[in-house]
Amino acid sequence: MTNTEALAKMAGIPIAWGDGKRTVIFDNRLSVKETKSRLRGALRPVLASEADCQPDNGVLYWMYNGISLPEHAAAFARLGVQYELTLLYPEPLGPERAKTLGHNHGMPVWGRLNAPEVVEVLAGEALFLFQCLDLDMMAAPYVYTVRAGPGDKVIFPPNLHHLTINAGDSPLLFSDLISMSVRGDYRGLSGAGGAAYLYTDAGWRRNPNYASVAPLEEYEAEECPAAGLVRDVPLYRLVESAPDSLTWLNQPELFASTFPILSAHMERWL
Repeated sequence: MTNTEALAKMAGIPIAWGDGKRTVIFDNRLSVKETKSRLRGALRPVLASEADCQPDNGVLYWMYNGISLPEHAAAFARLGVQYELTLLYPEPLGPERAKTLGHNHGMPVWGRLNAPEVVEVLAGEALFLFQCLDLDMMAAPYVYTVRAGPGDKVIFPPNLHHLTINAGDSPLLFSDLISMSVRGDYRGLSGAGGAAYLYTDAGWRRNPNYASVAPLEEYEAEECPAAGLVRDVPLYRLVESAPDSLTWLNQPELFASTFPILSAHMERWL
């Protein structure tokens, strides 16, 4: 099996590598509603210096949103979710490993929980960082990371700021399923000068911008069979094979009952 065939099998959709893993090629049957890039210069608010994001006009990562095959478009619409891909290059940002800008999901007016999310690593090695943030006090009272590799699924709980780090030396490609109603709010981590912990070749170090941070909790990705999140079933295929298992993406009040162990662990923050 070639690398391209392995990628399509892992994702569950007909995609392939292009340009030495610098692009993703989509089969002409696939619909992609939006393609956009994040330039290195856009990460200046979460970096220590201007020099760290040079060249500032270089692409750091690509985002492909609203991907579907025609036979699944109606199912995505009924569920109110969309499938997305992010391709994050490995070139560092100064002393830090390559990372996304980081955000939280907008808070709905009708409840105390915003929308959760689930991601799947398709290629490369990822670190996903989650934290609470008190911007007025410059404090992070809860911070944890999850390390994941190809096939691993990682649950993004409601209410936490989050970002993704390319922990390897090759491009990182990961997918996600998320509510169509979600809008990213980048003001928190950008206002704090980045996350509470920064990842470098020497490992984690505390962000000096913060007055106080909780100890960093580190985890490895785990399967969650009760929610259909297992390594041998591509995330995309759940929309077709087990749509009821994804209801929690648009009903965050179901998060605790869907993921009782994770919810209990972070009960104070939900």
